[in-house]
Amino acid sequence: MSFQIGDYVEIEILEGYFRGEYPSHIVHALDTKLELEAPRLAGSIIPLKLGLMVIIHVCKEEARYVFSGRVVDIVESEAAHFTVTIPDNIDRRERSDVRLAIRIPIELLYFYREGIPVASYSTYAVDISAGGIQIEVPEEYPLHTKLKLSVILPDNEEIMSFADVVRVGRSAHPEPGSQNHFWVSLRFLNMSDNKKKKILKFIYKQQELRVKGLI
Repeated sequence: MSFQIGDYVEIEILEGYFRGEYPSHIVHALDTKLELEAPRLAGSIIPLKLGLMVIIHVCKEEARYVFSGRVVDIVESEAAHFTVTIPDNIDRRERSDVRLAIRIPIELLYFYREGIPVASYSTYAVDISAGGIQIEVPEEYPLHTKLKLSVILPDNEEIMSFADVVRVGRSAHPEPGSQNHFWVSLRFLNMSDNKKKKILKFIYKQQELRVKGLI
């Protein structure tokens, strides 16, 4: 696989306070290493350490290429960048299997707490795919809690679905003033092919815009 200068990249930090995914792009590409623009949070450079393992997602028009890389060099300047190693094995993911890191509004229409239905409330997604979604929540939910939610895409397309809680965790850096200190990963249940196609169409469009540097 040939990576090129300017290719859109998502850097996934797996642990610590800065756990999460951050947009970047390729500054320089070699056969065994990539130089990437340093990730930022609220405009500030995220401090990385030599030896840190990160997951790199290189987004191309035809697919997404994913691999684990070790940080081997860091250049600290106004145009900060760092270098990661490229392994021999790179995972190619077709676009239909890809999740998109994006913040979009979510309405939890109802859920149950100790068998009692609870009124709905609004929150935000962390990422989305045709198979599920990760959202911010103010409390931990037991695994396999069943929810009903409404996903509002940026073009005002509303997609309603039932979902099952499959993972739960504490947010590494919640929005200032937010009560959402946890996240849950949800698997869509019995979603129609038409709704899945709408989500995939949205993901494809966002990927194209990111690859072209338009967002």
